[in-house]
Amino acid sequence: FNSPIRIGVSKQEPVLAGIVQKGLAAITSDEHRALRQKWFTSAHEQGANKQTGAKATGQLKGTIDPKAIISRLSVSTKEQAWLNTKPTIRARVGQYPPYHFWDEEKGKGISADYLKHFCEGFGLNCVFFTGMPWVEAIDNIGAGKDVDLLLSIGGTRKLAGRVALTQTYLKPPRVIFTRKDGTFVREIDDLNGKTIAIERAYLMRELVSKNYPEIRQKLYPSTKTA
Repeated sequence: FNSPIRIGVSKQEPVLAGIVQKGLAAITSDEHRALRQKWFTSAHEQGANKQTGAKATGQLKGTIDPKAIISRLSVSTKEQAWLNTKPTIRARVGQYPPYHFWDEEKGKGISADYLKHFCEGFGLNCVFFTGMPWVEAIDNIGAGKDVDLLLSIGGTRKLAGRVALTQTYLKPPRVIFTRKDGTFVREIDDLNGKTIAIERAYLMRELVSKNYPEIRQKLYPSTKTA
């Protein structure tokens, strides 16, 4: 599977959803590439450097100017009036590196960086917080409570009425983890009749249920517990 990653915005905040979408559309291919190189290269280096003790720099390879991104788009009168109120945007951070994670009391990761650039460019107050389970975040964003934005989300029919989705900004591959002493799995069809651990309320649960009904699922609240 290649699973599209989008930003999810509460449908209680339609103006915010439109602005975030415009911000994503205004990012150039070079800027997307610079962010991917920063986080994916850094994550690879951290794994490779465990043997040598070297430390990955995690520096941005290339320049991204938030003001330049914003200068490429136009906002409506309604959107500008909303921006003038200087609203606070509450963004939930999970433990999903290198996309988003909590470190040194800050939200970090490539998904967090996208939002940080938008916030800086528009002059918004973006507050990152952690500790909210995924299922609770989905319930809360649908009700317009405690969270305005989810940094990375896949599109499912169940979320359509609660979350406005932006365009895809990343397409990471999905992989299967097995026990070291387990049977070799060459492709997902090899899991028919077997039980898999899968995250509750994640896109993959819906995809597996629809396309591979012979695979049994045991649900967990997070990737770590799964």
